[in-house]
Amino acid sequence: MTTAWRFPHILGRLLFLAAVLTACAGQPEHFWLKAPGWSRAQLVGNTRVGDPVPITYDDQGQLYIFLISARDEVAHLRVISFDRHGEVVWDRTYGEIILTGSKKPQIHWDGELLQLFWINHNGLYRAMLDTSGNLLGPPNLLSGETIVDHFDVTSNSSGSIAVWYAGSQEDPGIYALPPGDLTDAATLIDPEGIMPDLQYDKAGTLHAIWARYPPGGGEKPFLYAAYPDQAYPAGRESIVAAPRVIGTSVLEGPHLGLDNDHVYIFWSKILFSGLEAGTSKTYYVYFQKGKHATVSADQQLLVPYSYDLTYQTFPTSDLKLASGSL
Repeated sequence: MTTAWRFPHILGRLLFLAAVLTACAGQPEHFWLKAPGWSRAQLVGNTRVGDPVPITYDDQGQLYIFLISARDEVAHLRVISFDRHGEVVWDRTYGEIILTGSKKPQIHWDGELLQLFWINHNGLYRAMLDTSGNLLGPPNLLSGETIVDHFDVTSNSSGSIAVWYAGSQEDPGIYALPPGDLTDAATLIDPEGIMPDLQYDKAGTLHAIWARYPPGGGEKPFLYAAYPDQAYPAGRESIVAAPRVIGTSVLEGPHLGLDNDHVYIFWSKILFSGLEAGTSKTYYVYFQKGKHATVSADQQLLVPYSYDLTYQTFPTSDLKLASGSL
């Protein structure tokens, strides 16, 4: 009798719990359906690499994404164009370009053409497309015999494109291609530098941040420089942060951010040992443009636990498209 009484009692609790969990599982979708002006995400393609899929747009607001996709187990370039309503305009895969060991795709609009960049077999390559997706010649190797592990590309409002590339921690060195002719000889910026990150501001000044990563633990300096005149004279750089790496921790960054008045430098530490093993902490420093000698102290970046915050409207002209995750 005891068992007979307990069964419906337990069943009732399980049904109640199932109802609660079902309701909780449905809340996020119900919540997001109320978001005005947003639609459900749609799968537009798959990429073979673990890097974020890059996005750019032209002067008419047409969007373009650049994928490294696979066809018959062989990697190829793929570019998809969308109109302002998110509808596909064209979808092109360039089977004549066979990729092996490719990574870090980027795509940029220079005011006339689409420029695609990627690393293939430790070399930095570029290809160019028109707005109909036509490939304008074979890809160019931009880095010569230099082994490339990382690079960054940015463009200003006039379409000028800056390209820097660098080696690895074991074989460092940062090089910059001349903005006017990316096929010309590169300038050595820092023989010990890696991980460049670039941005132009509204005035056309190029801001750059990079790291030096000497072997072993200890401080890893981050260097900053500003170049207002499309040239890269020596001696512009200065150290703005020097996070310490101890034991099995891993440093990720630096990453550069700009607003109208300030420069921000972000980085993360991923911890693999000790009481905080498995955690990641993000830090930043900042300073006024043109006054990097007055850089702030390191500050940890904390995310609020609630979305119920006061937001300020951001000017549309300052928006930059990107994809990926933080």
